[in-house]
Amino acid sequence: MQPLSVVEGINAKDPKIQTWVYETLFPRILNQVKKVTHGSLYSDDITEDVFVVLLTQEKPFESYRKIYQFAYRTATNMSIDHNNDRDDLKNNEAGIIEHFKNIEEQNRENAEIEDQYNQVMYVAGETLPRQCKQVFQHSYLYKLKNEQIGKKFGISKRTVETHMSKAYQVLRIEVRKDGERFIFSITLIL
Repeated sequence: MQPLSVVEGINAKDPKIQTWVYETLFPRILNQVKKVTHGSLYSDDITEDVFVVLLTQEKPFESYRKIYQFAYRTATNMSIDHNNDRDDLKNNEAGIIEHFKNIEEQNRENAEIEDQYNQVMYVAGETLPRQCKQVFQHSYLYKLKNEQIGKKFGISKRTVETHMSKAYQVLRIEVRKDGERFIFSITLIL
């Protein structure tokens, strides 16, 4: 194929000429992309993107050499962009991994606190007098309101409040962990 007819064919968007240019330049452009991206797995994709840009270029080319230079420059620029994106992703990935490690650590600490809290609630609940314990369980476990608890046990709302107040007094304790102070108070949780 004559270089002049190639230039005319590319400028006219002739499919046969475009296919010939693609098949002829692809190995050279792919080699350039692999060199700049250090053999990235995306080299083929980047090279194909170069040809999409080349073959959709609106500005007419003056010579075959200009076509090659355009493809070569585009390949180099796209490869550099790919490297920058890959570096940004690596840096961002490290930050994301660190973030999830922090969340995992916080979840572990929260689980420990919740376990301690549940143990305290169980032990404290067992130490309450029978009716106080029943009132507390219905409030804490079953989430019933004071009026509902009073009706269930045939006691006044004020008596329920007195039992809950006694339960709160028993349940206010301090737990120390790693030098930090956590105060479990049922009034804050319910």
